[in-house]
Amino acid sequence: NCEIGDNGCKYLRRGIERNQTIRVLNIAANRFGDLGAREIQSFLLRNSSLAKLDISRNRLGPQRTMEIAKGLTMNRSLKNLRMNINRIGARGAQLL
Repeated sequence: NCEIGDNGCKYLRRGIERNQTIRVLNIAANRFGDLGAREIQSFLLRNSSLAKLDISRNRLGPQRTMEIAKGLTMNRSLKNLRMNINRIGARGAQLL
């Protein structure tokens, strides 16, 4: 829990989207919102090494979950996604 927020997700994306060595990323409880979810979407579309991502306990609702789901469409490396203690609802779960 570093509370990186949306701005921190931007810097995180820059470092991760082309990184081919990172396998596990835990950014649970970091208080990011819509912009942060878009940054995560972006690095999920480009990164091919990340196998486990924990984005639990962030303020993700159905709309933000849609951004994450878009990022997963092209990602073939991610095998484990933790999103517990968010408010994704039935619609968000359906999108995933």
